[in-house]
Amino acid sequence: MATRNNIIQYVIDEFQKTIDAFHKDSEESIQNTIDSSDTKLYESNTEDEISSITIANSSIDALSDNIQSLKKSLAQEHTEDKVRGGSVIETPMMYLIMGTHFPPVKYEGKQVTGVAGDAPIYKSIIGKKEGDEIKLGNQNIKIKLLK
Repeated sequence: MATRNNIIQYVIDEFQKTIDAFHKDSEESIQNTIDSSDTKLYESNTEDEISSITIANSSIDALSDNIQSLKKSLAQEHTEDKVRGGSVIETPMMYLIMGTHFPPVKYEGKQVTGVAGDAPIYKSIIGKKEGDEIKLGNQNIKIKLLK
């Protein structure tokens, strides 16, 4: 059975794997560029590589920020029956982590999605209690908070 902490830790681990793979790939790519003996090719490859790394670094920075935010949520106790930042809501199709935004990931066949604090849905759900009904898309669902 999924728990709040299991889901948050899973998302953290998945993001960390992505960051680690990026760093490994970047190091290999830079080494391959350096190994080139053609100076013009080296310069062209280096410029392309720097551009690619710069773009990817902004995504990695965002993932790192998400990891830090999720770690803060993980450290908070969630024994209340009220939705707040860091709460994890289970729906028939997905899990919603309140108060953070990140690219969706799959956990046990369901999508895990972050709901940013400035999102309209966040404002409509925050403060609701376990069992309250909310509209999500075109469906009405009862709030099920994971502990």
